[in-house]
Formats: sequence, C-alpha cells, structure tokens
Amino acid sequence: MYCTCQGCVWCRSQLRGNVDFIPLRIRKLLVQTLVFSRIDYALPLLTDASQGNIEKLQRVQNAAVRFISYIPRRDHITPLYQSLRILKIEQRIKTKVAMFIWKIMKFKIPLYLYKIFCDLTKLNKKTTRQGMSMINIPTHQTSKYNRSFVVTACRMFNELNIYDVLNLKAGSYKQFLLSQIVS
Repeated sequence: MYCTCQGCVWCRSQLRGNVDFIPLRIRKLLVQTLVFSRIDYALPLLTDASQGNIEKLQRVQNAAVRFISYIPRRDHITPLYQSLRILKIEQRIKTKVAMFIWKIMKFKIPLYLYKIFCDLTKLNKKTTRQGMSMINIPTHQTSKYNRSFVVTACRMFNELNIYDVLNLKAGSYKQFLLSQIVS
C-alpha cells in the first residue's frame, strides 16, 4: 500500500512543474496512465483493506483530480469527480471486484475461483423470489474473513444480480455495472 501511494505521489510531483503547459485532456490521460493504473493494479484484492488504507488511496486520488483540474488544495472536489467521470476509490473497488466476478463466472478463469463460486452456488438449490441466481455466503465468524475477497464477491454477486447479466458483452456489462454502482 505504501509503495503504491508513494509511487503515485512521485509521478504526480514530476508532472506538477509542467501543469501550465499541458491541456486538460492530456493531464487526465497522464494521470490515468501513471497514477490510476498503479492504484487499479490490485484493487480487487483491497476488499479487506483497513479504512485508513482506503483513505490514503483516496487522498492520492484527490490530489490527482486536483492536478487534472488545476485547482487549489482546499477547494471541494466532489463535483470534479462527476464532471471528469472518475470513480472514487470505494466505487472503483466495487467496480473492479464486480468485473472480476463476472469474468470468473463467464470465462471460468481462474479455475480454482470458479470452482469455489460454483460450489457455493450448488448449495443454494431451493427456489427463492430471486430465482436460483444467489450464491450462498460462506459461514464465517471473524470480521477479517467477512471482508475477504470470497465473502465480498459473493455478497456483491447477490446484490448486483450478476447471474442475470452473464450473457452480456464486456462493454454492456460495464455500463450496467456503472449504472448500479454510481447511482
């Protein structure tokens, strides 16, 4: 986590000296390439990250959005996220996890995760109001396991009804996902 934040801050500081000469769309492209790619690299695995680590990443992202928009540090930036169409860290985590689950269930890769989710789906044989599209959440007693990828993925699979949209193509699924997560 520390290396990711430090690397993002270093990239942004290298670009900072030339901010007057770089157009807005190029600044956004540079930040997406140099900063957000580092943040997004292992984002699905951050489901069990502490709130403090999530806040650190959010501060790095806020600084990057300020760089893109070239606004002072004390200005409010929530409207900028909406105008630049950038998701905040928690929304990015949800999006990446949901995309990862969709890829696992659709393409059956990696096989070991697909088998875990299939085993959890087979446990739910009775028909409910939502049909048979639910995955049973594994029983657990610790809060650490409650935040683990498997439990979070099962919960998200059920919340977003991913089983119903497995036949969509990647672009259509991503639009569906963004409409569910952002709203």
